[in-house]
Amino acid sequence: MMNSLVVYFSKFGNTKIVAETITETLNSVGLVSILSATELAGTDLKEYDLVLMGTPTHNMNLPKVVKPVFDMLPKRCL
Repeated sequence: MMNSLVVYFSKFGNTKIVAETITETLNSVGLVSILSATELAGTDLKEYDLVLMGTPTHNMNLPKVVKPVFDMLPKRCL
């Protein structure tokens, strides 16, 4: 059974809706957890077989609040 994690950042709620839809779909093939990017700190990603991360783009780049989330992840954890 696959263990998945869906991580998202959503300023206006649209990306959250997409993340919830992906989570519902993945429930058919295994266990799925969903976290906002701000809740990711301290999460052990090694327990997951699949990690999906989604954010909107702002000025063709990651939102400023998301970059620190990626920077805090241990090297080679994904």
